[in-house]
Amino acid sequence: MSGMIVFTAKDCEFISKPHDVSVCKTYQMIEYLLRILQAFPLEAENHKLAKIHKLILTNQTPYQQTPLCVYYFIDPKELQSGVYCSCCQSLGMRRLNKNWVCKSCGFQNPSAHLLAIQEYFSFVETTITNQKLRGFCGFESRSVATRMLSQLDLNRVGESKARSYHLRK
Repeated sequence: MSGMIVFTAKDCEFISKPHDVSVCKTYQMIEYLLRILQAFPLEAENHKLAKIHKLILTNQTPYQQTPLCVYYFIDPKELQSGVYCSCCQSLGMRRLNKNWVCKSCGFQNPSAHLLAIQEYFSFVETTITNQKLRGFCGFESRSVATRMLSQLDLNRVGESKARSYHLRK
């Protein structure tokens, strides 16, 4: 036994099986893996493992996610903007007295803007400004936007009105 095929879908059926290969469902995988480990014990030397470990660590690079609008050529203006209400699943939250209040159901969430900022970075672009935040979340106050952005762990580039914020790498 030197490998296996694992079917992850619950409703899959085995029609034919290749010779000399184990075929199993997800819940059977642990048992098969244990058999493989017992049949082929580890024979690596410690100094080789340390060298491999160091090589892997030095060659790791963080994943650079391309915003979905860029990746799929979607105009960001086509996205519905606003702050999402986790209670009634609408985009109708408004900023009122340091709190986000849903105009549909009245639900209040002081940190509802965090999901909106995360969505902006995932969908639109990896840089946000005060003006872009206000446009995306649907409120007008520059000082509120500045406060929200400064409370986040973001890289700041520029001064005053020209300041932009980037995700840390």
